[in-house]
Amino acid sequence: MSVPQPIVIFGTGPIANVVACYIIRNRTHFICAYTVDKKHAKTTEFPFESIQKHYLPENHSMLIVTGYSHMNALRERKYNEAKEMGYKFANYIDPTAIVSSEAIIGNNVIISPRVIIEPFAKIGNGVIIRPQAMVGHDAVIDDFSWIAAHSVIGSMSTIGRRSFIGYNAVVRDKIKIAEQTLVGACAFISKDTQPHEVYFAPHATLSSRKSYEVEI
Repeated sequence: MSVPQPIVIFGTGPIANVVACYIIRNRTHFICAYTVDKKHAKTTEFPFESIQKHYLPENHSMLIVTGYSHMNALRERKYNEAKEMGYKFANYIDPTAIVSSEAIIGNNVIISPRVIIEPFAKIGNGVIIRPQAMVGHDAVIDDFSWIAAHSVIGSMSTIGRRSFIGYNAVVRDKIKIAEQTLVGACAFISKDTQPHEVYFAPHATLSSRKSYEVEI
């Protein structure tokens, strides 16, 4: 039985807590410490600015686990800072995920439960893929993108750097999503996008009727 890899997690927000639960439950890594920027650190956390003094980069890997605010900018910034400190990066791939051995996976990648990644897909550094998303064959997810739960990335499509794909969104085959594109929940993308564009699906409409007046 292999010894779990010792890691330091950057982040203590909701998504970091979820990923830590996955790691502890599945014993994929040994979490040595949590770190955040000094101004946010509490007594149970180490300041990121001095983390290498406590947990040497040659003995520990880092896993940067932050949310998607500001189009994933914080995760990219902290990844680069940790890399400059000398850290290498861990991945978390849930045991229930189906990841083809022919897929190429970068580092600091989080692949959540029941994700499907088909052959020849390429997942960049710092990508987070949430539960039950599907990435088709030969698709490319560029660095620091966020793929929300139940979304579908079609075969041979490209998701540009630091993009956000929302819940139940679908990107058709052979589509190019430009960098920092925001695709909202349930949106269907059938044409290439331009950088920084935003796509929203129609919202639910409030009926004038009450629920007791409707036959279901």
